[in-house]
Amino acid sequence: MSTSSSSSASTSTDPLAKKKAAASAAVVALFKMIDQLQSNPRSDITSLDVVARGQELAQWQANITSNHYKGYSGRGHSQIVGPVASATRDPLTYDVRACLDVSKFQLLEKSGKPVPIPSGAPRRVAYTYGVTQDAKTLKWYVTTEKATGTC
Repeated sequence: MSTSSSSSASTSTDPLAKKKAAASAAVVALFKMIDQLQSNPRSDITSLDVVARGQELAQWQANITSNHYKGYSGRGHSQIVGPVASATRDPLTYDVRACLDVSKFQLLEKSGKPVPIPSGAPRRVAYTYGVTQDAKTLKWYVTTEKATGTC
């Protein structure tokens, strides 16, 4: 009996695998939205509530608002590398471990010059993201993040 075809077929219909994939996709969607909001200083940061809630929503709204106030805009994109989701005790919450790679994203001053990056600041940081599924809408939201090192 071939295990490769039967295991891939069961993974695509496995509810746990689907939830893990959706939790990982929520992290990717968050950073896609962050990049879009950073790129346009006139953007509406309230649109972040489509992908984030709680601590994560408040922190990124504050970060982006601060950058917009300083006249900064963004260019490029961040990348979520190798996300791995795992279930927690709460059936609606998953932890997603991933590497956030910002090496292809730059904040720019009004003049178009890149905002200086502190010496030694890593461009690839490992995080664990808390991702929660809303029980009513079944949408996924990133709620927390914790840096765990470099990657």
